[in-house]
Formats: sequence, C-alpha cells, structure tokens
Amino acid sequence: INNIKNKNIKLKVLGFYQIVGGIAGLAITIYLIAQTATITGLILLLYLIALGLYSFSIYCGIQVLKNKSNSLNLSLINQYMQLISFAVLGYGFKYVSGLLLSIGVDLTNSFN
Repeated sequence: INNIKNKNIKLKVLGFYQIVGGIAGLAITIYLIAQTATITGLILLLYLIALGLYSFSIYCGIQVLKNKSNSLNLSLINQYMQLISFAVLGYGFKYVSGLLLSIGVDLTNSFN
C-alpha cells in the first residue's frame, strides 16, 4: 500500500509540474508576442510552435492527473521534445517546460 501511495504522489507531482511549466511557458510566450513590434512569418512560426508545445505540456499534465493509460507515454514524449533546440537566422527556440539546468559552450563569437 505504501508503494501505491508513493507512486500516486509522484504522478501528481509530475502532472502539476507539467501544468505549471506549460502555463509559465504560455505566459512568457504571450508576453514576448506583446513585446514584438513586427511579426514576420518566421517569428510567427516560432511563436506558434512555442504555444503548441506549452499547450501540449499542459495536456500531458492533465492526462497524468486523470491517470489515463497513455499519460506516461505522452509525458515521455514531452520530455524528449525538450532535448531539441534550434536557431535560424538569429532567432532560436529551446523548449523548456519547467525548470532548466544546463551547461553549454557558446562558440558564436569564436574563441575570444
């Protein structure tokens, strides 16, 4: 019985984590949209991708809280998508739904 309670607590934490991370991401994206003076096609595409990914995170969290059968598979897909980031023509996007801890090297300005 203790293992079942522990598993249920972990699932609730995961669900709330994904929902809160998704809401925070949506809020930041909406703020950035409001601050953007001119929205071109590429920028619009990036914003739509961001809104879709953060909405997906919220959906995954809701599915986990509802204890749906495929919820952990959806959450795993959501976590894997956070491994991918890209930059095009000076605009970049890194999907993070929740907390971010990373180590990196920026070589865009050569080694100086």
